[in-house]
Amino acid sequence: MLPTYDHEMDSELANQKPISEQNLESLQLKLRESNQIKMTDRVFTTYYDEINIDVYEGKIIEFEGFVYKEEGFSSNQLVSQDF
Repeated sequence: MLPTYDHEMDSELANQKPISEQNLESLQLKLRESNQIKMTDRVFTTYYDEINIDVYEGKIIEFEGFVYKEEGFSSNQLVSQDF
């Protein structure tokens, strides 16, 4: 069974380049209210900058890419990267 997500990116926001400050704030609010977040290639950078704050601890975040753990990282730390 595929997971369902509390948050789906608005097509208007996803297709807008560059994203306005107002739309960025709207996106950040939606992300903070979501329990599960799917990061797509289209919005990876925008999401990545946002999810690096503690408010997302414990949330489910799905993306395709690489995970790197540096020596000295704790068990709940990692670096994520998309292609």
